[in-house]
Amino acid sequence: MRAEGLEPTLLTEQEPKSCASASFATPARAVRATGYGLPMIKVSVYYPSSEGSTFDHDYYRTTHVPLAAKAWNPTSTVIDKGVNGPYVAAVHMTFDSMEAMGAALGSPLTAEVQADVPNYTNIVPVMQISEIVDG
Repeated sequence: MRAEGLEPTLLTEQEPKSCASASFATPARAVRATGYGLPMIKVSVYYPSSEGSTFDHDYYRTTHVPLAAKAWNPTSTVIDKGVNGPYVAAVHMTFDSMEAMGAALGSPLTAEVQADVPNYTNIVPVMQISEIVDG
């Protein structure tokens, strides 16, 4: 039995996420990622650290990742700058589905994104595709 006035609320991306509603409200995209709808897909690209490797973080952040985001139109994009661990950098892009991800990576601009890699690193990137199970 729920207390009157405390019904769960589904927030859209346009609605503010206030502290007052935090315990009952879930962002719309998180609902999709937690099993209440189709799972979202995350594409992560990691850049392993190795002796002699180079990586221009500024170019990556200001030029390469925006180019990739323009080409693929992901739902969200997050850039990591490695501080301690096996990777110097990573980017994580989410897509609404495997089909959306496949269509994005099939973009004619993908070749331009790939051709840009030598402009910021000599590292061969590693790609991981994941299904978001909680978020």
